[in-house]
Amino acid sequence: MTLAQAWYLSGDRVFFDELTAEWLHWIEENPCGASINWASPLELGVRLISWTLAFQFVEPLFSPQQRDVITESVWQHCAYLAAHLSTDKVVRTNHLIGECAGLLIASLSFKFPESDRWREKGQYILEKEILSQVHADGGAKEQSSSYHRFDVDFFLLAYIATSKTSHAFSGAFILRLQRMIRWLELVRTPDDTLPPFGDFDNGRGFMLAPSLNFWNATGLAAVAEAILEHESPVRFLN
Repeated sequence: MTLAQAWYLSGDRVFFDELTAEWLHWIEENPCGASINWASPLELGVRLISWTLAFQFVEPLFSPQQRDVITESVWQHCAYLAAHLSTDKVVRTNHLIGECAGLLIASLSFKFPESDRWREKGQYILEKEILSQVHADGGAKEQSSSYHRFDVDFFLLAYIATSKTSHAFSGAFILRLQRMIRWLELVRTPDDTLPPFGDFDNGRGFMLAPSLNFWNATGLAAVAEAILEHESPVRFLN
C-alpha cells in the first residue's frame, strides 16, 4: 500500500515499477500452497486486503500480462482461503475475522465466477463473529487493546466494502461495530493512545499511515465515526 500511495500522490513511475517488481517476484517465489507464506490463513486474509487496496490505485498501469498474473494469484488466494478458514477452532479469534474480511473484500473487488459465493461465506461468518467475539458493550472478548483495534480494522473495512452494494450488513452488526469504536474512544489515555494491555503483536488489518504511533487509534476512531454517522446513533452501555 505504501508504494501504491506514493505513486498515486507523486505520479513518479519509480514507485509503481518497484511495487510491480516486488509483487511479481513474490508470486513467482511463492507458488500456491507451496511456501511458508501459505501456512497461516490469516496471513492470506491480510495479504488479500493489502493487494486489493493497492490494485485499485495502480490497476490502469499494469500490462495485460502483469494483470493476468496478479489476478490469477488473487483467485488462488481466495480459493485456498475459502477452503482453509479457521472455523474448526474450539475458540475462534481475530484470525477468523481477518480471514473472512480478506475473502469478502477481494471477492467484491475481483470478479471471479466464485466471487458471490466467497463474498456470502465471508460476510455470513463476520455477521456471526462480531456478535460472538465482541461483548454487547463493544469490548472484544480477547481482552486485548491491540486485538480490539485489529478487529475494528477488519470489521470497518468489510462494512465500507459492502456499504455501496446491495449486500449491506445487518443493523445488529453495525450497532456492535459502533460500540467497538466507542470503546476505542473511551479507553484512550490523555495522550490519545490506547493503553497496552493483553496480548499483542503489532498486527494491523490495513495501514494507510505507517509512520503513526502504533498505539494511536484516534484517526481510526474519527474516520469510523464519520463513515458510520449516517447510521442510527449508538446508545453505548444503555
